[in-house]
Amino acid sequence: MSSVAILLCTFNGARFLSAQLSSLAHQSFTNWRLFVSDDGSTDDTLAIVEQHKDRLGTAPVDRRDGPRQGFVRNFLSLACDPSIACDYFAYCDQDDVWQPDKLSRAVSWLDTRPPHIPAMYCSRTMLSSGRPTKKPGRIASWNWKEAPPGTL
Repeated sequence: MSSVAILLCTFNGARFLSAQLSSLAHQSFTNWRLFVSDDGSTDDTLAIVEQHKDRLGTAPVDRRDGPRQGFVRNFLSLACDPSIACDYFAYCDQDDVWQPDKLSRAVSWLDTRPPHIPAMYCSRTMLSSGRPTKKPGRIASWNWKEAPPGTL
């Protein structure tokens, strides 16, 4: 079974985090591990992460201090960490709420792609009103060797 590292970067996200962590706990795909990198929160963000560790079931939670250089460097600190071993990364904003089948849909599709060709799965974004904000999409396999000059 494929494995997923959920990369969650936080900074003063206490007002959103409980809903996000609860949606992770309810994923139908269960072979995932959560990596939380906090960029120096001064609210209850870290306490909420600790409270939710038990609710996340058997999925391990790895919490670490972020680089404190903004969200891009925070995500890169996780994505470039060679100790995070998995088949796929799932990037997670602190104010997201995931549908229960988000990971299972992504992994099902990604598992059909040739492993030597980079691939990305994108899902639909919905407002809290339940309205979709963009069409669902899948960025099909993309051969980086055939990329037009200047696109990488």
